[in-house]
Amino acid sequence: MLIPAVAVAAPQGAAAASGTEAAVSSAVKADRSSMPAVTYAGWAEQLTLSKIANALYRQGRGEFADTYSNIYVDVPGKQVTLYATSAARARQLIRAAKAAHPGIDTAVIKVVLASYSKKAIDARIAVG
Repeated sequence: MLIPAVAVAAPQGAAAASGTEAAVSSAVKADRSSMPAVTYAGWAEQLTLSKIANALYRQGRGEFADTYSNIYVDVPGKQVTLYATSAARARQLIRAAKAAHPGIDTAVIKVVLASYSKKAIDARIAVG
């Protein structure tokens, strides 16, 4: 059975993020009856991890743009990897994400050091 992918990084803005989560929730509910229980559990896990990734993304594209580089969601591994240019700032980013979204489980977040922030990469791409 083909399972559609779910975006992990929501567009900027609370309304857009709510729409992404609502669309994912609707897809889960709509397809639930035709999915085996194991597949549905995967969707639920993906939704949980996506909420964590979205919380990190919002902080990373805002106050922590100097540190945030990228996010990787590993559904089978039940982990979210946060790529950041500083371990200390990454911990602050995670705390800020938790404060803004108290329901997320930060224990599943792994930090990996990155050479460049997403902001620096985007600026370099814009220059050409």
